Amino acid sequence: YNFTEPEAAIGCGPFVLTDYSQEHNSYRYEAFEDYWGPRQAVDVLEMIPVSEPVLALENGNIDLARIPPDALSRFEENPDFEVASSPAFAGYLLSFNMNHNPLFADPLFRRGVAHAVDQEELVEKIARGGAKPGSPGVLPIDHQWHNPQVKEYAYEPEKAQGLLLEAGVTGDAAFELLVGEGVEVRIGELLKEQLARAEITINLVSLDTQSRDTRVFEGDYELALLAMGSWGLDADWLRVRYSSSEVGTEAGGSATALLGANQGYSNEALDELLMKQKRETDQEARKELLFEIQEVLAQEVPEIPLYNGLYYYAYRPGVYDGWIFMFDHPVMEHAKFSFLEKQ
Repeated sequence: YNFTEPEAAIGCGPFVLTDYSQEHNSYRYEAFEDYWGPRQAVDVLEMIPVSEPVLALENGNIDLARIPPDALSRFEENPDFEVASSPAFAGYLLSFNMNHNPLFADPLFRRGVAHAVDQEELVEKIARGGAKPGSPGVLPIDHQWHNPQVKEYAYEPEKAQGLLLEAGVTGDAAFELLVGEGVEVRIGELLKEQLARAEITINLVSLDTQSRDTRVFEGDYELALLAMGSWGLDADWLRVRYSSSEVGTEAGGSATALLGANQGYSNEALDELLMKQKRETDQEARKELLFEIQEVLAQEVPEIPLYNGLYYYAYRPGVYDGWIFMFDHPVMEHAKFSFLEKQ
């Protein structure tokens, strides 16, 4: 934060930062001739913030932009543009604090709530179709090691009521749902409506994101809506989040600091599988272990992945056509190989 002299911008990447405007928050990079890796596919790269990306792209002020789902048709029908969609990684999940409410420790309760959540309605009304339903096995549908055979929870409010009754939930039970700001409030409101159809009463509490994160990390919540990025990372993040022997010991890399929070979930069989996959060096054997881990998570439902969002991009192929996504990340302009010659 304090070292902002030009000498601070030193690295070993393919481009050199040649200009930065603090006023406009714009960056200009030029190819570094002595770069050790593949040759650069462009000589100059400029990152320019704009208030209206769609208009700026149409007007030729920029050559690539992330666009909202409802603007897709403007570019799909224009031969001057190409449209690409990212893998669906960043997303939202519903977290149960089992330390706070003993009801939540019962898998029957958690399965009941899972049947009360309509993921498709969330995708359509909140993400405007630009998302994929979350997998009960937690690893997203687009993850390279997603298990497509895990147990699914169809939206069935009546089945949800039956499972909740088995778990000991009475008709007057109410639960607090902690959410952040903006879109999270809309997600929370829709979840409240959905769960009400299964006779589950939700009291919605909205805080600024930092305050919400602090309360979750300190365990001061009952139910919480969590936003997480980078679900496409190496699947070992499942160990960081769900192993009772590891929880709280690591921050979880770039996925979120909340990965280290203790929700009170514990499963010895799952702990053993999570540690086995960490030590396994044979890729196929590790994949089998991770498939089994996802099956356990889908049965146990320690948390409910709601949906994973898609990022849509439009760009001018006549200007540049080398854009790609990384296998584990949905932001096209973050992919270093977007700017390098392909081998």
